[in-house]
Amino acid sequence: MSMSKTTRSFLQWMLPAIVLFVGAGAAAALVMMRQSPEPENRPTLGPLVEVIQVESSDLSVKVEGQGEVRASTRVEVLPEVSGRVVRMHPQMVSGGRIAAGETLVQLDPRDYTLAVESAQASITSAETRLEVERAEAEAALVEWRAVNGDAAPPPLLVREPQIRQIEAELSAARAQLQKAELDLERTRLTVPFDAVVLTENVDPGQLVSQGRAVATLYGTGAVEVRVPLADDELRWFELPRRGAERPTAAVRSEFGGRLHRWPATVARLEGEVDPRTRMVRVVVEVEDPFDGETPLLPGAFVDIEIDGRTLEDIIRIPRFALRQGSTVWTVVDGQLRINAVEVARSDRLYAYVASGLDAGSEVITSSLDGVVDGMSVRTSLAPTESVTDSAAESVPLGEA
Repeated sequence: MSMSKTTRSFLQWMLPAIVLFVGAGAAAALVMMRQSPEPENRPTLGPLVEVIQVESSDLSVKVEGQGEVRASTRVEVLPEVSGRVVRMHPQMVSGGRIAAGETLVQLDPRDYTLAVESAQASITSAETRLEVERAEAEAALVEWRAVNGDAAPPPLLVREPQIRQIEAELSAARAQLQKAELDLERTRLTVPFDAVVLTENVDPGQLVSQGRAVATLYGTGAVEVRVPLADDELRWFELPRRGAERPTAAVRSEFGGRLHRWPATVARLEGEVDPRTRMVRVVVEVEDPFDGETPLLPGAFVDIEIDGRTLEDIIRIPRFALRQGSTVWTVVDGQLRINAVEVARSDRLYAYVASGLDAGSEVITSSLDGVVDGMSVRTSLAPTESVTDSAAESVPLGEA
């Protein structure tokens, strides 16, 4: 009984040890029998970049700038005579439009009508006196010749001084009539061109004095925009010359929540360089700015686009695809290449490459860090919308 217990205790202790030993040996055998996997050669994958395929074409250069619209013709209406306002044009308010020759303000004309009548009476009186003197001179001459024959009569006898005096008075009376008629005409204030009222400073019944401005108006025939440009921009378009056709342009502005465009021409180059900015100012003119659906008002800040020369065989790329101002990244056979290029011109969206880039090249538009010539890259075609949007965001309007 006691041996049986001893044996059972020994087996209970040894059996787990034997199992652990056998398991460890089997595991060691499996490890020793395991074969190493064959090494696999995987290709090195470069970064993924977006590319566009470029083509060459002829480019019509557009010189862009900005400026403020101002009226080509602006006048202050100053009465040349004094008087009380008896009538005003119904459009004599700020923003009112008045046609050429219409009466802006009518002053009381009665005093000036009386002055005309007085001058006319003076003329009639002088003419009558002159007729009397001439008749008396003719009668005196007849009497002189009856007594003295063909001898020359004395000037006083034939009334020569008196006649000259009355002729002078008649000339003065006629001049006074012209002055009175002119003053009467000046009681009616007009402008010789179609105009818009900018400000008005008079009311019906008000007494106005000579030389006091009653209104400020500007003409609707044309407006101007002074566009500051760097002097090297002038080489891209023809400057206006006497007798030659003006270079064409366009004015763009957002008004009433919509973008509007007005045709324009380059009128002239101003006479001096801006001493502060060293820019030259080109004057662009828009004719009949009020005739369209939307008026082009003075004071508006607008964008200008001047039509320039045509460049041949130019490759256009997004401006942000130009690296450091003179290089472009391209992809050739899966490798990135750094190309030195000559840029003919840049505008707010694009750079125009004249040399150093071939038509059909794949130009990288993505941003990369640590670029090395010849590095491997993977490509995907960049959507046109994203290229245009990125260019628009990267360059402020008007920069060239």
